[in-house]
Amino acid sequence: MKHRDKDLEGRFRKDQEPLVRGRVGFILMMGVIFVPLFRLIDYLLFPKFFNTFALYRSLASGGCLVLYLVNRYADLGFKSFYLGVAGYYLVGFSIIKMILDLGGYTTSYYAGLNLVFIGFTVILPLDTRRTATHCILLYLIYTAALLLTKRPEHLALFLSNNSFVVSTLAIVIFAAYVNYQLRWKEYISRIHLEELRNQLKRYSEGLENVVEEKHKALMKNIEELHERQAMLVETQRAAIFGLAKLAESRDKETGEHLARMRCVCKAIAEELIFSDGYSDQMDRKFIEDLADSCALHDLGKVAVPDAVLLKPGPLTDEEYEVIQKHAAIGGDALKAIDERLGNESFIRIGQEIAYSHHERYDGTGYPTGLKGEEIPLAARIVAVADVYDALTSKRCYRAPVTPEEALDYIVRSRGRHFDPDVVDAFLRAYPRLRRETSPSGEDDCDEGGGKSAKPGE
Repeated sequence: MKHRDKDLEGRFRKDQEPLVRGRVGFILMMGVIFVPLFRLIDYLLFPKFFNTFALYRSLASGGCLVLYLVNRYADLGFKSFYLGVAGYYLVGFSIIKMILDLGGYTTSYYAGLNLVFIGFTVILPLDTRRTATHCILLYLIYTAALLLTKRPEHLALFLSNNSFVVSTLAIVIFAAYVNYQLRWKEYISRIHLEELRNQLKRYSEGLENVVEEKHKALMKNIEELHERQAMLVETQRAAIFGLAKLAESRDKETGEHLARMRCVCKAIAEELIFSDGYSDQMDRKFIEDLADSCALHDLGKVAVPDAVLLKPGPLTDEEYEVIQKHAAIGGDALKAIDERLGNESFIRIGQEIAYSHHERYDGTGYPTGLKGEEIPLAARIVAVADVYDALTSKRCYRAPVTPEEALDYIVRSRGRHFDPDVVDAFLRAYPRLRRETSPSGEDDCDEGGGKSAKPGE
């Protein structure tokens, strides 16, 4: 890998041109669509800046639209990459300007930079050098603009915000490195496969032993290709799990929360699969995908302002409406990824969970008030697991309840908050879960303050 053939690298770059052009078009269209959509957050959080921020967003979105049209109608080959970079800086600069207008240090809009870094690196097929260069450059511009305009009054808050940004940079640069290596290996495998096919064709007549040997080599390469594809899937799962942990860390949830959620969800599903009427809805793949994707249930919290998410006291009605939006925000983000992947991946279950894990069986939940079996099965399972873990974990606004008290609440909420069949499956799994899970008891602020003290909110 250290001494790659220059001609081969040139052919690889040529091979990647359609992928680069298609991904550039996609990321620019995301800028056109999603940047203006966040005006709603501007209106809710900073109404006096609404018109100013609308101008910034319009300039960024309009610039992305122009770049999208250039990419669509001008065949620039690999150079279309620079159109994606231009769109990246347009959106990044607009967010930095909003951060500066809001004082630079107390706003939660720095999370928007994380979304820009993630969208830029996850979607565009970049090599590690380009990824690191542009990500670090935008981060340095962001940091320099803050320090030159105003010294931080709260150094701890400044360092905290920047730690999230730096963590995101580390994740996306590593993900870009792994993705590039896998694409290079996949390309080399395709070349080797083509060479082997040509050799098999030449030796096919009268050379049975040679054909058999080359056929074995071909099958070995195919097996290696499948292994690399499986590695890519696992890398994607690890990256998404890392994003879920990043989102979880913003509201200081316990470090073992996701592990316990996985354990409880899997145990419930394994009991439920043997119940009447569920064998045609579930299989082993469903259970494994549920165990992986339940970590994404609170992904939308990355868009909730710190002032609301980390508030130690009771929330106002307006603040509670803001925090309820995390379900739709997380669902929308996963929906965009699922539509891009275009296959039946575990992201689809994650999307259903993010949207609906706060729905209630009697129809009084949010965000859409689904009722009964209108709520996806995966979300009904996660609802029980999430409430059980929330009740038995320590929060900044209350002490944990005992597992028996949490169990009693879930039983009393059977048919109102929770699906009766899911509760029954949970009861069957409960003795095993008591042995395998134990909340860490760390201080936690789940969805902020007194509103969240109500179980399942």
